[in-house]
Amino acid sequence: MPFFIFFSIILSCVNNSVSNKNELNIERIYYDSGNIKEEIIYFSDDSLDLKYILYSEDGLVIDSFRVLNGNVEGKRYEYYYDKGYVAVSNFNKNVSDGKYEEYYIPDMQLYGFGEIKDEKLVNAWYCYYPSGKLKSYTFYNTHHEIIYQRRYDKDGKLSFSGGDGISQLIMEKDTFNIGEVYTGWIEYVNHPNCIVRSYLKLQNWSKKSILKPYDDNSSILSFRLKDKGCFTHELYWELEDTLTGEKEKDRVIFNVVVE
Repeated sequence: MPFFIFFSIILSCVNNSVSNKNELNIERIYYDSGNIKEEIIYFSDDSLDLKYILYSEDGLVIDSFRVLNGNVEGKRYEYYYDKGYVAVSNFNKNVSDGKYEEYYIPDMQLYGFGEIKDEKLVNAWYCYYPSGKLKSYTFYNTHHEIIYQRRYDKDGKLSFSGGDGISQLIMEKDTFNIGEVYTGWIEYVNHPNCIVRSYLKLQNWSKKSILKPYDDNSSILSFRLKDKGCFTHELYWELEDTLTGEKEKDRVIFNVVVE
């Protein structure tokens, strides 16, 4: 259920509940067993400024968040006891946005963290074993598609690697005139525990242009075009995993037309 619908239902229950606020301005809704199901703590005389807590029938907190000026704001805590973790998300005007974290329960050791935009994971997502060792690293694009992932077993050995490792490959244009300067921009995924090396092979050119990655995992391509034709560019990259010492290589092919 989308959160804004869930929140609207909550506000409806708050406004129409048959239960009464006590002298501490706390309203409670109960299970048939008599245990507390929902608890609403009011900080003003209306339902626009409150804290909401949802309990399981055996008294465990399932969900908790703050409402300011009628909107869910700040941290929301969602407990998944069957899966053994709690999710901590940040809300801005009823929308989950920004840093997202998960912790093992009950010790609250970090399970994973990443970023949410438009209620979807984007960019880097890190996941850890209870020992604190890296379990997996996943990179999502803005469409929530996985473009790169590395997974490790409990001993730190690489068990899976997939994706081309490049988050963006941008050229000013793909058709140039002789004498113009070709400029492009490559941005690499932020590989944890990995060293990235790359170079660009320009077929039909007499020499290779070497790309030296910057500290921010990006490289600029820039060179003057001297010959007509359609040129195939092969971008080769190599990863060296500093945890395992393993290396892997791949390439991306793109074309430029010189008129």
